Amino acid sequence: KANLRAQYGLGGAHANNMTFALPPGSGKWYWEVTLLVQKEGHLGVVSEDYDLETDIMQFGQSAHGWAYFTGEGVRKNNNVETGSSHTIFQVDDTVGFLLDTTAGTLTIEINGVAQTSGNGAQFTNIPTDKTIYPFYYLGGASGDANLQWNFGQHAFQHEPTGYQHIATNN
Repeated sequence: KANLRAQYGLGGAHANNMTFALPPGSGKWYWEVTLLVQKEGHLGVVSEDYDLETDIMQFGQSAHGWAYFTGEGVRKNNNVETGSSHTIFQVDDTVGFLLDTTAGTLTIEINGVAQTSGNGAQFTNIPTDKTIYPFYYLGGASGDANLQWNFGQHAFQHEPTGYQHIATNN
């Protein structure tokens, strides 16, 4: 489906970053991910300093990765876990990512609702002087992991005001 689906099946794990970059100080960006099969995985962003060879499977443990653990409802950066009042991602849910490269924040929404109660799901330490990449990690269970990505090529389920689509013309 035009390289917009990430699928990995029957156990094991897989991780990857998107091939496009969100330059430092380039403004506000939005994208969505819809879970099609199971809820095990991590979604988020990494900076240009992220080491794909040594940190690929657990990007929330790196100082250069910001991960939302979909099956646990927690967020993690630099191996520090924050959560307990987050929504746990379910099949057919859509997770929205609101990245502000100027302010250095990443807000996570589930079905259009920002996960900001309690400790929330907003990262406030995204570097404003580094290139940022959307990133994912799937797997670890016995079934398929299957995600559908939307960077603005289709109508968004929950499009916020003031955010750009991730497209070559932007």
